[in-house]
Amino acid sequence: MQKRRENREIHPTLQELAQTYALEPETINVINEKVIPKLPAKFAPLLDRELARILKYSKDAKTWRVIAKIIPGISRKELWYLFKTGLPETLKLQPSPEALENAVKIMPLLHKGVRVSLFEYGVPKLLESNPSNEEVKKSIENAAEYLKRHDSSFFHSKVAVENLGRLSVEEVKRLSFFKPELQDHLKIYSDKLIPLSGKLENVIIRIIKPSAFEAWKHAFENGVPVEPFCVGKRGIIYSKFNDEMGRERVRVFARYAGERMRDYLRKNPKQELKVKKRMNAILKRLEKIGVEHGHAHEGNFVVESVNGKPLVRVIDFSLAHMVPT
Repeated sequence: MQKRRENREIHPTLQELAQTYALEPETINVINEKVIPKLPAKFAPLLDRELARILKYSKDAKTWRVIAKIIPGISRKELWYLFKTGLPETLKLQPSPEALENAVKIMPLLHKGVRVSLFEYGVPKLLESNPSNEEVKKSIENAAEYLKRHDSSFFHSKVAVENLGRLSVEEVKRLSFFKPELQDHLKIYSDKLIPLSGKLENVIIRIIKPSAFEAWKHAFENGVPVEPFCVGKRGIIYSKFNDEMGRERVRVFARYAGERMRDYLRKNPKQELKVKKRMNAILKRLEKIGVEHGHAHEGNFVVESVNGKPLVRVIDFSLAHMVPT
């Protein structure tokens, strides 16, 4: 006697996509049973387009099981962006389901307004160095520890997401040391970032190579809108030291300014032409004064609203250096 199927009827849209993408039965079942039921009704008219965005990068049933866990943690307002840019940005780097699962674990600790950015920017930036699943796990655990020590405010969530893999939670008095358990993890990057809190909230410490610091300083002195230094009576606040491997590093105090350009434009779409124009002007200026930023993609531009007008800045000079002009 044939066993009765208890699964819900396959959604008509999914039936078409299953043929187009030659989906395996298990993947069809996961999307039909665990993903589609969690999507709001307003997704229905564009369901084929939104699912296709993700299927373009992954047809793996395990990955779709993780996606089903992500959806409930995203607000309805932000869900469009999760499918439009968040998940595609992560999945195009082909993370393992295990790596994606680790990223999900930090979601409850994040401010709701930053959760899409975890997949749109944070995880992709972490995956750029092709870390192992264990390294991804350590990165997430370190960010989670940072959030537990502070809070889930928008600022601290933003710091955690935008600096996965190089976020340090040491106390200020121990800035010249690495925690032993983070040694291998921190080798992924050439720099570190230490956010401060309390009266120094919005102040960060970047630990970078001397060549990167000189390029950042040169851009600042030549009027380029950069991530702002903290400046005291004697000028820029920084100090040089040798790390545990004997490498020269510079500890720089800076102000965490603005929000990522993509997030700003999502809220202020009419400003896109003006903001993009200013971004291009910054790139041309850097080239003119002989500064190679190293990774001047849109994720490293922030926008700060000053007197109602967008001030565009370029940040993260960790890979920067001077070049002959």
